[in-house]
Amino acid sequence: MLHWMPYTHCHLSFWRNGREPKLSPLEKYDTLLREMGGREAFAAAYEATDARPWISYKYGLKPGHNCGPAVAQNGGNTSGVPWWNWTGREWSRADQNVSWWGHCNGWSAASVSFKESKFQTREINVSARSLLNRQYFGAAQNANLAGLGDASGGKLTYDKFYQQSQGGPLTFYDSDQKAILVEYGMQLKPNPTFTAGSRFNAPVMDIEEKFFERGNDGKVKVPTDAQYVWLYVTTTRGTFAMYVQQGYPNDMLLDWKERVIKYYQGYYGASVSAQFVARYANLPADPGVVELSRLPVPVRKSYLDMNPQDFKTKLVEAVGEGRHGLIVEVIAGSQVWNYPVLDFDDIGGNVGETNSRANNDVVQMFNLSQQDPSVLIWNGSTATIRYRPGQLTVHYQRPSPYTDQSTNQQTTVLTHVYTYYDFLDAQNRVVSSTWYGESVKDHPDFCWYPDLNSATAADGNNPSVNPYVKAQYVNQMIPNLGAR
Repeated sequence: MLHWMPYTHCHLSFWRNGREPKLSPLEKYDTLLREMGGREAFAAAYEATDARPWISYKYGLKPGHNCGPAVAQNGGNTSGVPWWNWTGREWSRADQNVSWWGHCNGWSAASVSFKESKFQTREINVSARSLLNRQYFGAAQNANLAGLGDASGGKLTYDKFYQQSQGGPLTFYDSDQKAILVEYGMQLKPNPTFTAGSRFNAPVMDIEEKFFERGNDGKVKVPTDAQYVWLYVTTTRGTFAMYVQQGYPNDMLLDWKERVIKYYQGYYGASVSAQFVARYANLPADPGVVELSRLPVPVRKSYLDMNPQDFKTKLVEAVGEGRHGLIVEVIAGSQVWNYPVLDFDDIGGNVGETNSRANNDVVQMFNLSQQDPSVLIWNGSTATIRYRPGQLTVHYQRPSPYTDQSTNQQTTVLTHVYTYYDFLDAQNRVVSSTWYGESVKDHPDFCWYPDLNSATAADGNNPSVNPYVKAQYVNQMIPNLGAR
């Protein structure tokens, strides 16, 4: 399913098929949308609008998906780019690496959702009334495009936009259709019943209570080393946060949480829930074993949170049993790279035992990953860790190069080999697991499968979604679009 479309190149708005250089994929989408009677033919313009909020807002536009101007301002370097917070709430200056920003989740979602054989080149006649509305394009151009070069040395301008005074045939290649589905795939949310893990989003992370350390009595320890702590309360009317002032005893905070829940249950019923959330700052983007050992327990647990057993379960259910595809975010650190799974192979080793106080790799990873002490097997005063090493090989689908070819493109493969420990009970049943060796840094961050009923183009609060690419029009433009 084609390419992941990096924001630094803005291919969806600017790439022209060499056989028909008049329109880019989203320009064709806009033209066809107008032919079908749609009025908001601004998908290409939105994509080309500057991704920096303080630039786009100045022209009355929402931030788009074009990082090219920011890179140009930075002397062509994709790292160390001046940036502000997407949401506009913090407006603090920070340096970013934008080389990996793009549509990998949309490309992956489209790849596992739609059949390759369904894409066929189409000739569509469009009338003169369907020619593109240039007013919005002009605003986007003034905001960020004039005179700035792209990676190929060309100009990011609208000089080559479709300017025919008459209507005529428009060739809708299958590469154009796939490109539009990559953007459409950005709207698809994970199926909540088929996900595992969560994003490690350094350098600043808000970490949920499930990752907090627990005492021997099983009670949560509210962090005292976090920058901020809040109590998030969820009712039938929504979720709100209450600031937690530090310095109070842990038991008092836990008691206060229960009293808050009971108070709001009096208004909203038994469905009210609450959890502590802690914010940590200045976190490393890609910690190794030594660096990880120095981090607070909630950060450590969050970094290692998609454990091998959860990952293997999802692989077996999705790929092994043939239910549907599976998308994996393969970078454990702060960058996000989504890839669809092609196949996998899991090889387990022999069961071993070690004293829990021994100085070896098994004990180190048991302690580093904060395994539940109930996993230990006790013989008098001696605690034993029973474990089994394993090697998991996963083959992922790489994106194809974005070329003029309109035929089915050859799949290229990305291979990751992961090493892990399963921790066993006295009956050799797996009760928990963790990564070891190079896989402490090189392990999946999370995995998911898209919900085809979750398209969110109308959600203007999500900057990764192009609000002008809508399911109702995509389904009309690409007939017989069959889900896998």
